Amino acid sequence: MEQEINLDELTDMNLLQNLLDQTEDIDDRKAIRGRMQELRAIERAKRDAKLERLTNSREEMIQERQRKAAEHKARTLAMYDQMARSAPAGGKKTMDIGIYTTGQVTPPSSPSIIDKGIEDVFQQCKRSAEERKKKILESYSKASLSPAGTTTKDDPAQQFIKQRQQEAEQDKKRLLKAYDYVSRQGAGPKQVVLEELKRYDIDPNEIQEDPRLKKLVGTTSFRDVTMPCLNNSPTPAQIKDMLLRWSKAKTRGYENVNIENFSSSWANGMAFCALIHHFFPDSFEFDKLDPNNRRENLTLAFNTIQDKIDVPPMIEVDDMLAAKDKPDPKCIFTYMQAIYRKLHDKN
Repeated sequence: MEQEINLDELTDMNLLQNLLDQTEDIDDRKAIRGRMQELRAIERAKRDAKLERLTNSREEMIQERQRKAAEHKARTLAMYDQMARSAPAGGKKTMDIGIYTTGQVTPPSSPSIIDKGIEDVFQQCKRSAEERKKKILESYSKASLSPAGTTTKDDPAQQFIKQRQQEAEQDKKRLLKAYDYVSRQGAGPKQVVLEELKRYDIDPNEIQEDPRLKKLVGTTSFRDVTMPCLNNSPTPAQIKDMLLRWSKAKTRGYENVNIENFSSSWANGMAFCALIHHFFPDSFEFDKLDPNNRRENLTLAFNTIQDKIDVPPMIEVDDMLAAKDKPDPKCIFTYMQAIYRKLHDKN
């Protein structure tokens, strides 16, 4: 070689390869090849170290997710356990969401606004049932004291029966008019939206009863599509059905949203986005959302819900993505209960 070159200072493989091609001395070529092998060994060691760090990082991430999932499961079970212990069998159960969010039971002296709102609804239903019961008992009492074959002029029972008959007749006419209106919309599949029947003005002269509908009308009531006030506290199945119908009503008309259950219908986040967008349409532009971007949709929905109505997400975005098309229905149902209660209280 024409000049002395310190091979230990060279780290460029291309430069070493050029030196190897230009060198004819056997010892020099061996020295260059040795240096190239050393550099390859150093690069291999760096790659192995980087791979090991990535592997450890992935394992730590998996362990962290497992820990969060276990914590989420424990808090959810604790919340349901507290709900089961909140009242004896057959009594009205109350759910303390504070157990999930903070891991601690909310003190009885400071009930949450959500529980207060739902308690007001139950108390109103209870008062309505008691008043109706009182009127019926008074009517029976008056009937038992009056002579046989006579009826008092202002008999509450008779008035109540006539009122219910008038309501049933109005419901029947609304349903017939709705079917008549839909039947004139041309060929193709048709759908009657029962929740919108109240908007029809009833004109008895316009209605021609169809014998084919009598059986359907006899078993269908307009009151069935609203959330009924029951004499007793609603069962979990009734609450679930009411909440599902409420969600469908609030998201009707939104593209790529079809709520049929509390699992797969919410998997891509579009249903959550449509629901909060219905109440806060200025929060974001729903038309720009892509149902294939599940992570973005879920993150947007959870953050908007927490920002607008202060309800924290009860299921992580990563858990939703890991579940694919079958997220945990209990978590989503619990989350939707909290959303409904908070929106009901704000309204």
